[in-house]
Amino acid sequence: MLNFISLMDLPRTVLVQEVKGLFDHKAVFCLIDVRLDWEFELCHIENSLHLPLDQLTQGLQKIPTDIPLYTLCHHGVRSQQAAIILKNAGFKDVSNIKGGIDAWAKEIDPTLKTY
Repeated sequence: MLNFISLMDLPRTVLVQEVKGLFDHKAVFCLIDVRLDWEFELCHIENSLHLPLDQLTQGLQKIPTDIPLYTLCHHGVRSQQAAIILKNAGFKDVSNIKGGIDAWAKEIDPTLKTY
């Protein structure tokens, strides 16, 4: 049975610069990319965990429970859904990356392909 979250418990939204700072400081966290296979193959952030949104609930056991989680998609809509699913599943420290891989490519790593 799912526990539904209140507005106070919605996942936090972060900017790509904050996540870049985590990488720069070698912070321990899990970046979960919920895009489709073809999107992930086209471009992705190294060391991200690829779990397409439609496979997320079946793959919950692959997600660490003791570190912060950051969800990523193309622009931030599917990853927001994923973050809510994770919160509903009992994960505590969950954030959604605003602008997704598109913002990452434009603001952090312009060598990534865009679509």
